[in-house]
Amino acid sequence: MASGIRTFGIDVSHWNGKVSWDVVLKPDAPVTVHFAYVKASQLYLGASGHAVHQKDSDFDENWAALKHHGLKRGAYHYCMPEFTAQDMADLFLSVYHPSKGDLLPTLDVEDEYVRAIQAGTKTRSQLVAQIVEFGKILVTATGHQPFLYIRKDIADFLGNPPEFAAFPLWLANYNHPPTPPVPKPWTGYTLWQYSEQGHLAGVPGNCDLDYLNGPPTLLDSFVI
Repeated sequence: MASGIRTFGIDVSHWNGKVSWDVVLKPDAPVTVHFAYVKASQLYLGASGHAVHQKDSDFDENWAALKHHGLKRGAYHYCMPEFTAQDMADLFLSVYHPSKGDLLPTLDVEDEYVRAIQAGTKTRSQLVAQIVEFGKILVTATGHQPFLYIRKDIADFLGNPPEFAAFPLWLANYNHPPTPPVPKPWTGYTLWQYSEQGHLAGVPGNCDLDYLNGPPTLLDSFVI
């Protein structure tokens, strides 16, 4: 993988509000955005204890706008420990329909996984198996291993399972080191979300900022 060259991108969801992509991607924008990821879906437990199937309310609009502008685009699913890999994949693939040229889909794994283990509702082995199985389902659907978005402390808490090495790493780290520490079993990151409090014209409020670890042409290596 290239060293010392990074390519700028962003990721958004409905939490960002309505993104003005014409502003974000205008030719004279102060920063050139080379790629974007948008949230597609999430399963969560409602107040009644029943599963709520949530399609991100801005997914269709964001997805269509990125196609219109010809920007490399990818979709992600926010994972939850309470559900099976198949349940999550069924929702994700009902919202996002993989197409040639899309950036690899992404599994977003965050603090809920640590809390589930701490609460004793799930074991590490159960959660690792769920994540790995979700990846396998997406390999069948797309022909490619998806990205795994995760922080180092969460990967460490899950035991740095060797099975995770099959996923290209999208690392979340906001400490702004020149080279962020990479969790095992990876030896380097492919994408790095280096800020969740960035500001970009056209995106209301804070914005997640990302780097590809290499030049823009490297994006072609991570498409369906």
